[in-house]
Amino acid sequence: CNAPSVASNTSVHKARSKKASSIVAVDNAVKYGAQWIIQCGDFGLWPGWFCFVYLDRLNAALIEANVHLIWLDGNHEDFDQLERLVKHNPRNDRGQTFIRSNILYSPRGCVFTLDHKRFMTVGGAFSIDKEWRTPHDSWWPQEQITMEQLQIILNQVESGRAKHRPEVDYLFTHDCHPNTPFKHRIKDDVESNLHRRKIATIANAVRPKMWWHGHMHERYDWTLPYGVPFSLEDGQTTEVHGLADGREKDSWGILDTEDNSFIFETDIRAWNITGTGDLD
Repeated sequence: CNAPSVASNTSVHKARSKKASSIVAVDNAVKYGAQWIIQCGDFGLWPGWFCFVYLDRLNAALIEANVHLIWLDGNHEDFDQLERLVKHNPRNDRGQTFIRSNILYSPRGCVFTLDHKRFMTVGGAFSIDKEWRTPHDSWWPQEQITMEQLQIILNQVESGRAKHRPEVDYLFTHDCHPNTPFKHRIKDDVESNLHRRKIATIANAVRPKMWWHGHMHERYDWTLPYGVPFSLEDGQTTEVHGLADGREKDSWGILDTEDNSFIFETDIRAWNITGTGDLD
């Protein structure tokens, strides 16, 4: 009866030896005392047998570490499979779907509380390479936030504010704001711009303290000011961080919810090397 557990642990060890990014993420959570991992899209829900191996292996690592992972959808997910899972799998009281015991899918506009702080997740983005992909095999039309979903999120924010609910502290999205300092990453196509404007509309409504996004696959650190137009007239700002691809440096960092501080991987390593910082 212990065979499945042994097999899972063996798979985890093999993946760790190959530095699989999912297992490295769990190991880093353990190393720095994090209880939760929040993954910002392109999680790896994909057609085929290997997806089951990937999910079982990752879940085994999470169970062993006593860590839970929350993920939001990117543009590269098997949305047909995701819709079936959302329809048939159990959910927690936050409206998140159990993909495995320690792996939770957080839908677009989901707001939840951890460590007395309010989190919001908003998945979705546009695939600039969709013309080279196969519908419902390597590309899915559900990848973008719809106008209906956008309106539901905006109504939810307005309703929460009217009922004097706590504001959202942290926003996690896949796509990014159109004012992001894109470096060389941006493709200035119509659909990408339209989707980024939807994300900007959500951010302008939510106005979180901090925001993370993953779609651009590169580290970004910048400050988003609010006002009409884009200005500092009311003095409120959001600290924004873009995350690199999971196989590259600065694809992760540590958020301390007590003091609202975030530190990227390379900065953590620099502190450890110089001995100038204490991550406790």
